[in-house]
Amino acid sequence: PDGGHHSPRGAHLTGARFALHAPEIRTGGQVHLTDLRASGTVKLDGARTGGNLGCDGACVGGNLGCDGACVGGNLGCDGARLTSSTDAALVAADLQVDDNLLLSNGFHTTTGSTAVAAVRIRGVRIRGARVGGQLVLRDAKATGTVALDLEQVRVGVKILFAPDFPDGLVDLT
Repeated sequence: PDGGHHSPRGAHLTGARFALHAPEIRTGGQVHLTDLRASGTVKLDGARTGGNLGCDGACVGGNLGCDGACVGGNLGCDGARLTSSTDAALVAADLQVDDNLLLSNGFHTTTGSTAVAAVRIRGVRIRGARVGGQLVLRDAKATGTVALDLEQVRVGVKILFAPDFPDGLVDLT
């Protein structure tokens, strides 16, 4: 691991299943996937950063997976557009963010398909996440049978939640 910053700004990635598959990636610095265009899933499960993880403006035609990731600063998805037909568009169970989790300023998820209509597809699944600062859900939209899964989420400061954020159920159990 190094203390550098990694920023493939505006990269266009395509993959049959994964557009970017970087589980367990480690860096002492920041990772910026700003304006990323991905046709396929972006998988960052178990990633460890010493600073921010930025996905601002990213467009992902699959899901953004951050299960078990540890972010040493903010996780920013401002303006990101995530679309998945088979799973949650943002999958970040057991995520740990030292500062703020920002799903705002045009952030949008779309999930589900007619083939899986009977399944409880989640727009944003961050169950078990720990956020040291704020969870910001403003000027954004999450869609799905369960639009927002916040089961066992712990937030250190506060949740800033716009009532029009979820287009579907909110799971707080």
